[in-house]
Amino acid sequence: MSFINKATIKDFRFESLNEENNDLIFVGILSIPNTDFENDFHLTISENGKSKFEWIDYESED
Repeated sequence: MSFINKATIKDFRFESLNEENNDLIFVGILSIPNTDFENDFHLTISENGKSKFEWIDYESED
């Protein structure tokens, strides 16, 4: 069995500031080398330093 020991974040950038609670929202693409896995994500960092990682599910947005 092979375990994944490396992933690459591509196109990581600032997307917006939620002015209601001062959260910074970033977007990027997580890619795992030598596989077909590549998925977009949001990373939200709150004013108190907490972070939240979420996959972007484009299929459920339709």
